[in-house]
Amino acid sequence: MRQLFALLLAITVLAFVRSARAEEEAKPAASAPTVDLYTIGPHGDFPSRLGHAILCVREAGHDDAEHGRCYDYGVPESEDMIKVGYTAMRGVPSFRPIVVGEPTVLHFFKETQGRQVEKQRLPLSPEETQKLVTSLDREVKDEV
Repeated sequence: MRQLFALLLAITVLAFVRSARAEEEAKPAASAPTVDLYTIGPHGDFPSRLGHAILCVREAGHDDAEHGRCYDYGVPESEDMIKVGYTAMRGVPSFRPIVVGEPTVLHFFKETQGRQVEKQRLPLSPEETQKLVTSLDREVKDEV
C-alpha cells in the first residue's frame, strides 16, 4: 500500500512539474517583443470582401495594444480600383506596407467597420522575432 501511495505521489509531482515547465516555456521572454497575427473578416466594400490580415508587434515587457504597432501590407497605392485590379491580374504589386498603431487598427476594423477580428500569437523565439521585426521595419522604410 505504501509503494502504491509513493508511486501515485511521484506521478502527481512529475505531472505538476511538467505542467509548470510547459506554462513557463509558453510565456514569451520578457526581453523579447511579441508578434500577433490579426485576421479580419470580410466587409461589404469590394476590396474588403476577402478579409484582411495584419502583423502586430508589441514592445518587450508590454503585452497590451497600447504598446503595439501593426504592419499592414494591404494599402493600395491608388484609389482607382480598376487600376488595382488590372495590376493584380498582371502580377504587378500595387500595394505598399505601412505602420499603424495597434489601437488604431483595432478601432478601425472592429468599431468603425464592425468586422470580426481574431488574434493569434506567433510562437517565435526571441531571435526569430528580432529578425522578423528588422525585416518588417526595413520593408516599410524602403517604401517611404
